[in-house]
Amino acid sequence: MLLNDDPKTVLDILRNYSMIKREKKFTLLKRSASPSISEPTRIGQSEISWNSWTSVPISGSNKSIVLAKIYIKKNIFGTIKRILYKEEPIEIEYKDRKGNIHKFRLLPDNAVEGVWISPLPLNVNEKDYFMSAVPIESFRLTSQDQLLYSNKIKLVWEKIDVYNDRLIKLAD
Repeated sequence: MLLNDDPKTVLDILRNYSMIKREKKFTLLKRSASPSISEPTRIGQSEISWNSWTSVPISGSNKSIVLAKIYIKKNIFGTIKRILYKEEPIEIEYKDRKGNIHKFRLLPDNAVEGVWISPLPLNVNEKDYFMSAVPIESFRLTSQDQLLYSNKIKLVWEKIDVYNDRLIKLAD
């Protein structure tokens, strides 16, 4: 998911710019006089395992965003494989309130900057909103070769307050 590929940049754009106009797939942004979102605030920490569904500690809404800084450690085999070839892809699966699963690739090196958890943006082409999103109940991390990584994954939960009413439209 694009929002997780470069989380700091995306959050800076959302914080400092607001949508003025949208035409088809183009969006015109203007620098905002005041921030549209807050800086992240730490709300907790936990440890998870591969392939296990993890509940989101608070529900994201059109007034708040939940992020998780994800720390995935490679073991010696993972380090050697990365040096010699490339590491196996890691995926994140989100489960929304209706039970739908949304699956995306996850870049472990960028995941430590904060992965967007809830609400999950599904469409950035809303006419009157910057994006439409669905609240997420839980998520899990998967990899085809988990033997290359530590069994435990550290999460640091963060919350961002949303001040701009046109930023997120919650999908039904």
